[in-house]
Amino acid sequence: MKVLLHALCTALLLAACSAGLAAEASPQTVLHLLDYVAVEYPQFVKNGRATNAEEYAEQVEFSGQIERAISALPARGACGPLVPLPMIDPKSNM
Repeated sequence: MKVLLHALCTALLLAACSAGLAAEASPQTVLHLLDYVAVEYPQFVKNGRATNAEEYAEQVEFSGQIERAISALPARGACGPLVPLPMIDPKSNM
């Protein structure tokens, strides 16, 4: 179920990025892109070499989107104070 949910979220995120909707840089968009790259990157880079050139190129593109989105975020003072989130038990079935 988690794999299906991750795949669905990834597909929606990719569609939003492709449609330019992610241009409204938000911390959530950055977080989702970082999560996507963190999960996918190790599958396509082994021992410092790309194992799949097309997938690696996609990861490089997402990395560029992350960089642009972070640059577009407002300064911290414009966002207000950080709010601590409750800890999530990794053993729970979400």
